[in-house]
Amino acid sequence: MQPIRYYNGCMEHETQSLTVRFPPELLKQMKESAKNNHRSLNGEILKALEDYLKQETKKKGK
Repeated sequence: MQPIRYYNGCMEHETQSLTVRFPPELLKQMKESAKNNHRSLNGEILKALEDYLKQETKKKGK
């Protein structure tokens, strides 16, 4: 199976697929956030994960 490639800004990335189960209320919040930020649900989830990991990295660096 070939990796999926997508273009984001000025970089091309390889992606892998992952199935995630969300509690209904969290999924609703993510969908609302995605809509408010003009992103796809996938994009909103990736942004939230990236932000969380950046925050955790900063905490560990202190």
